[in-house]
Amino acid sequence: MYYFSLGLFALLLVLVVYLLIRLTAQRNLLLMLQKEQQALANAWKSSPVDFSQIPVSESQAFIAIKILNPVELAAEESVFAGLLNNFAPDVIRSIVYKRTVEIMRGQLEEKGVQAEISIHGLD
Repeated sequence: MYYFSLGLFALLLVLVVYLLIRLTAQRNLLLMLQKEQQALANAWKSSPVDFSQIPVSESQAFIAIKILNPVELAAEESVFAGLLNNFAPDVIRSIVYKRTVEIMRGQLEEKGVQAEISIHGLD
């Protein structure tokens, strides 16, 4: 019985060591992927679209809008927007753009304008 318990203990010890090694490897992989994701997100945000390079005919013309003060707009709507901006600025930006699309759709529909409105560049 003593040798069985000792063998079981050794097996469990080996299993725990193996799991710790795997956990460390997974944690390192996760950190590497987070860094890559952040680098890609920063590259995506830092390179604005050059609309002059997009070939369009007059029948395909479009209007591009970039909101330059999303935090101020959000703060006008909600007191908590300023606080949330400290923790999640991308969330604030996303909410402002989505709300802008809603407003634009409503106003264009009131005027009888048929338009396709979409948001590009948000994560």
